[in-house]
Amino acid sequence: MLSHAHYLTQTYSYNNFVRDEGVNFIITVITIPGKPPLLNMAFATDFKTGRRFKTKLAVNYEKIVISHLLGKSFIVDEKNEYIKARFYLYSKNLITSKNAISKTSGDWDGRIKILQDYISKGLGFNDALICSAEVYKLTSKADRTIVVLETRPLIELLMLGDSYENNEREILRHCQN
Repeated sequence: MLSHAHYLTQTYSYNNFVRDEGVNFIITVITIPGKPPLLNMAFATDFKTGRRFKTKLAVNYEKIVISHLLGKSFIVDEKNEYIKARFYLYSKNLITSKNAISKTSGDWDGRIKILQDYISKGLGFNDALICSAEVYKLTSKADRTIVVLETRPLIELLMLGDSYENNEREILRHCQN
């Protein structure tokens, strides 16, 4: 199996996609300025009807994401592949002046939900196909978001599922140590 270093140095073209026939996957890298809005700031509730709706912040962010996806494609063979995603949330306010993580930097999970919804809409795939994800909140001089999407063979999920299920006790024991 190839290492991550191989993926990152050999098999992707920035903001595009390639299929490496030897490994059989597609990777696309998307860079978006700014950070996704927090889920609570992206949607509001009409208290008369109880219906949720997008705020102006969410509508504007969706336009930004979609504009960065124009001309890009991401092809997934839904019968044989799943999507592995890596989200890098760069923030200029992640670390405080006291060298601690800022409590106001926001949770990553709400930001990712909005981001993956807009990216999947813009690239035309169902975000339920994202079966594996890694999220990193990182410090930077400027707010930006980088998303790496990778197709992987569906058999990997089947093998991982069996492996984890068979080794559940060992995993739990390891986590307790």
